[in-house]
Amino acid sequence: MHTKSILIDDRLSLIGSFNWDMRSACLDTELMLLVDCPALNAALREQTEEMMRQSRLVSPDGTETAGTAYIAPERSPLKAALQAVIRSLIRPFRFVL
Repeated sequence: MHTKSILIDDRLSLIGSFNWDMRSACLDTELMLLVDCPALNAALREQTEEMMRQSRLVSPDGTETAGTAYIAPERSPLKAALQAVIRSLIRPFRFVL
């Protein structure tokens, strides 16, 4: 499941699949649950912070900064070549998919 979470203060947590656009609001079957629970908020906050440590920050100018726990994925030359071919093939359709 592709979920999103929004943490508000130290109590409120929004969790669900809802995208903040008109399609999700009017057409798609999406869900967003509001939970008022400080313990859940704290657990989600810790999980989010851990994912941020394992991620890369991409700045608006395109520069990347690795998080403190980031481990670069291993990728064979064959997989890199296949990904490059697939990326070029789907580029014209990326807004449709």
